Amino acid sequence: MKQFLLLLFLPILVQAYGPVQNDRNYQVQMDLTKVVDSKIKVTVVVPVLEQDDAVYSMPKMIPGTYKIYNYGQFVHELKALDSKGNLLKVEVLNENQWKIEQAYELYKI
Repeated sequence: MKQFLLLLFLPILVQAYGPVQNDRNYQVQMDLTKVVDSKIKVTVVVPVLEQDDAVYSMPKMIPGTYKIYNYGQFVHELKALDSKGNLLKVEVLNENQWKIEQAYELYKI
């Protein structure tokens, strides 16, 4: 019975946790069991990009709330990596936006 359940859920586990870069979808990973100083690590595997630079943005506000939240204030140590784990240059544009150079090499944030 255990083997049957493993085979049944294996495609879901591979899709959810596999390091495959897809050309259309974003994959977001976070582990809420590893909270350190009220912070969690969030990893975003991005679709294949073709442009030289990309801007990663967090919302300033949510429509209908009429309140400024500046969600970028909660981002600490934003890093952009290529598929080999090398750091890409990241420039802070403002509280909610970061410019990532060589975006065509970007694998995850």
